Amino acid sequence: MNNDYQQPGQNEFHQNVFGSMPPPSSKDSSRGFAIASLCLGIASFICFCCCSCALAFFTFVSPVCAILSIVFACIARSRNQSKMPGMAIAGMILSIIFLVLFALLIGFVLVIAANADAVMEWLEAFVYENTGMTMEEFMNSEYYQSYYGDYYAQFE
Repeated sequence: MNNDYQQPGQNEFHQNVFGSMPPPSSKDSSRGFAIASLCLGIASFICFCCCSCALAFFTFVSPVCAILSIVFACIARSRNQSKMPGMAIAGMILSIIFLVLFALLIGFVLVIAANADAVMEWLEAFVYENTGMTMEEFMNSEYYQSYYGDYYAQFE
C-alpha cells in the first residue's frame, strides 16, 4: 500500500507550503492583558454606577475589578518593555479615577455616619426653618403623609 497521498498545501516533507505563523512578539503577548485591563476598568464603573443601587454586593465588586485592571495594565507594561499599550493605559486611568471616587464616597459615608447626631440636628433645624414645624409634626403632617404615605413605617 502506497502512502504517497499529500494534503493540499503540503509538500513531500509534510511541511506547510503556505508559510507558518511567526512566533508571537512581546507586543502581542501584552495585548490580552491590555484588553483585560480596559474591560475591567469599564466594568468597575458599570458595576458601581448601575448595580450599586440595587445590590450592595456590586459596590464592593467594583473596587476588585479596578485593582485587577491596574494589575493587568502593569503586566501588559512589563511584557512590552518599550511602552505601555493604549488599552492598558485607558484601563489604568479609568481604574485610578474610579478608586479615587470610591475612596471619596466611602470617606463621605464614614463622616456622615460618625456625625449622625449633628446631621439629624441640622435636618431638624432645616425642617423647622422651612415649615415652622418640628420633625415629628412634619412627619405627621398631611403633606408628608400624602407624599410618602406609610413607606417609612416599615423601617421603624
